[in-house]
Amino acid sequence: MARYLLLAMAALVSGCAHSPYKAPTPGKPIAVLVFRQDSETLAPNRQGGIFAVDGHPVAKEDHFSVDVTPGHHVLAFLCPGWMYVDGFPTMAHDFRSGQHYELHCENSGVYISP
Repeated sequence: MARYLLLAMAALVSGCAHSPYKAPTPGKPIAVLVFRQDSETLAPNRQGGIFAVDGHPVAKEDHFSVDVTPGHHVLAFLCPGWMYVDGFPTMAHDFRSGQHYELHCENSGVYISP
């Protein structure tokens, strides 16, 4: 009985440790999204980056580069110097496996480029 309990606990722990927003296992298809960092836009005391993917918070150390599974995702982000009241601005995008993308914050608007 104890052996089955130990196996069940191991399966539960390993299942919770895998997420489409963490480092992928070898062979798993991913797309990489990078928040473009310019020295002027990310001056000291200016917050910016990717804060959530499909409503799931992104770890603080990953605000500038996120691995996502291919498909349609909604990103919550903040451009440096922007202010928000009711939550981060969001943007939807379709990601393809093996592609690298950049999220750009410009005066003309926000866009994602491959």
